[in-house]
Amino acid sequence: MRKVIIAVFLSLLLAGCATGGGPGNVVKQQDDYIHLGYEGWFGYLHDANKEKAVAYCSNRDKYAFNFYDQVGNSAAIFICSEKFLSESPISGNMVVWSNYPEELREKEELARITEERAKLKEQEIKKKKVELLTMINEAKSTCKELGFKEDSDKFSDCALKLYTQKIDQTIKQKETVIVQTQASSGSMTIYDPVRDNQRMIDQGMKMLSGRCTLGIDC
Repeated sequence: MRKVIIAVFLSLLLAGCATGGGPGNVVKQQDDYIHLGYEGWFGYLHDANKEKAVAYCSNRDKYAFNFYDQVGNSAAIFICSEKFLSESPISGNMVVWSNYPEELREKEELARITEERAKLKEQEIKKKKVELLTMINEAKSTCKELGFKEDSDKFSDCALKLYTQKIDQTIKQKETVIVQTQASSGSMTIYDPVRDNQRMIDQGMKMLSGRCTLGIDC
């Protein structure tokens, strides 16, 4: 109990002490960092420190950020950045305060989401092309085993027929998955199997005829 009382007493005592010359005092400033004096426990988010940090970062055409980072017990660290920082590059602490405009943050977040969606779409397109190429190669391999000669009309007819059958199977499997998903989630997915079937057949025919390859948009 005595130790607890002493700890509380020291906390209250230190809470009133100024560190690094007190709020608003510049201990050090270099590059994108400015160290400022403070007082109390985590009391360095004083208006004087915010003003100093904003002024310093503004001169560098950047915004000020605070993450409760410290230089020992001598100063509070404010960081300048042109872009929004959610975590401290020093400690990994989450951002506590910043003068970064909310509208810019929303634009950055929207741009990030848009970029991620574009990447996912590109990955999905590449994945589908690989699936198509795999089905085409399987069809060609089967036709070779059946004795049809490559570059012949019969070989092309064989490959296209087997490829179309594989497309039909794939579409039916997709329909089954969508129905099961709708039943379990109660949501509705707009899906046109005829359209998807024809698109995959058209792409496959272009690949079979050599009019497009995996590396070119079909």
